[in-house]
Amino acid sequence: MFKRHPVYLVTHIILGAIGYFYPEVLYTTIGYQFAQYILNIRFFLFEGVIKSGNTLNHTLIKLGEVAVGYILIILYKALSKA
Repeated sequence: MFKRHPVYLVTHIILGAIGYFYPEVLYTTIGYQFAQYILNIRFFLFEGVIKSGNTLNHTLIKLGEVAVGYILIILYKALSKA
């Protein structure tokens, strides 16, 4: 597994949460992650570095983190109605 700073986990979760309200953010995030996979690169925004090497497993983990953010908003909205 690739080592990375926890800020990326938090960023992916936040993008998923924002994507609930703004689907274009969700679609862009998904497309961006698959573009990195197809190009076999990883872009580290906060370090300003592009590294080669990416796997489907790594991409799915990042998209899973996005899904967590999305699902957290669904749960929050459902529980706040109760």
